[in-house]
Amino acid sequence: MKLKSRSKGTEKEFVKSLEELLKDPTVLVPECLEKAFMCHFEKYTAKLEKALATNSLDRFGIGGDQFLKGVSETARIVDSGNAPLLGVITTPYGNIDYAKRGDTDPAVLAGIQNYKNPLYRGLAFSALVRARGVTIYSSSNYYRSTCRGSSPGLEFFVDSLRDEHIESTLSENEIVVGQMGRNFSLIHNSGIRIIVHEDSGNNTHYRLMKHILCKTPEKEFTIECDLLSEFSLNIPQVALQRYITNQIDDKEFLDKIEESRESEALGKGICFIGSVPYKSRRDFISAIGPEWISSDDLDIFIEVYGKGIRLESPSLRKLLEILWPDFSKQILERIFPGITDDEIRNMKGNPLEKISNYKKELDRRKLKEVFTGKEWSEDSRFLFDCITTLLVEGYDSYARFAERRAGPSLARKSILYAIGKILGRSGEKSWKYSKEEVDMGDGMVQCLADVVNGNLGDVDAMISCIKVYIS
Repeated sequence: MKLKSRSKGTEKEFVKSLEELLKDPTVLVPECLEKAFMCHFEKYTAKLEKALATNSLDRFGIGGDQFLKGVSETARIVDSGNAPLLGVITTPYGNIDYAKRGDTDPAVLAGIQNYKNPLYRGLAFSALVRARGVTIYSSSNYYRSTCRGSSPGLEFFVDSLRDEHIESTLSENEIVVGQMGRNFSLIHNSGIRIIVHEDSGNNTHYRLMKHILCKTPEKEFTIECDLLSEFSLNIPQVALQRYITNQIDDKEFLDKIEESRESEALGKGICFIGSVPYKSRRDFISAIGPEWISSDDLDIFIEVYGKGIRLESPSLRKLLEILWPDFSKQILERIFPGITDDEIRNMKGNPLEKISNYKKELDRRKLKEVFTGKEWSEDSRFLFDCITTLLVEGYDSYARFAERRAGPSLARKSILYAIGKILGRSGEKSWKYSKEEVDMGDGMVQCLADVVNGNLGDVDAMISCIKVYIS
């Protein structure tokens, strides 16, 4: 065994503490919750009281009961008046000192001699726990035992949590730890439920088990969790083992449960956005808000994909990246009937960029067909290029193109003013235009409005109208 020495002062205090214990060794015995006939703890109390009355604690040293031998061995230490060397045992909850004068189980001796410590005193009955399966519950204000699985009471758990500096509240005969976020339940085998929220910041199970001495600690509590319970009730065993051995906290344990159940749900074809599951593919697609590809087509591709899909946020780009390796050609052919293999091979960028760029190219071709052969001057060509860039690339690209190409031309500056006014954006740069440019632009507005707003059926009418202003 490990040994450590003590100073004379601490040795004296230690022996004095044991002297106080032997004045009434029945303080070692927890309150038995059943107090039934043949109760181990009732017997211990009776034997200790009898031995104390006859001053015969030493007679327990010749028996086989570890607890009673430990009391006798402790009495011999007190009789010797010194304990300069102490043994040390290591537990999951800290190292414990004890003095030895015989062959009693060190854990039993340590529990007896640390009888004032609510975490360690139950060790006095560790041999009984192993042999008879009794359970000891010990906190600052409660010291209880059971031979038949009786409940230690809500108050014991509240007191134990308080000892661990963990705040809790009572709600409808349940104990609640933490306040917000996901949660799971620790259900004691006596039926008491402790609801643990992810913001607890602790490992609640481990902290409670510091106050419970039992034969099978892993069976003292069962765990229930409603997270994604419609898909699985599984508690991953690796995560459970790490949790009960204090390798992860409440929040990480919940993370592992959620990850495991989500994985099972994905295997069943369930789609997620964040942590929200969508039992219907249609609802999942609607939450994304697809562009350029119909919901019907996406539904088909997701169904054929055959697995669930998880997105961190609603993102058509991310969804397409998942489907693209298997269905890129089919998706492009659905969106763009007639697209060629060469056009597909020459596409660049991510799936959404490929679709967007090709759509712009088709729009550009369409506009080119509309305007081909209809220009009558450089200024008219400038007008057609401005409309094409605006409708295909958007306002920002149009603005950059137009400002580079407009120059000092009265007609071109008037065109820019007119388009800005149609789009409701002329006020942004009205200071740049002369009165003559503004007046001419105001006249152009009625000619350009329909086509600038995308109505390409009115191109010929626009041309007839605008020729009054553009030579």
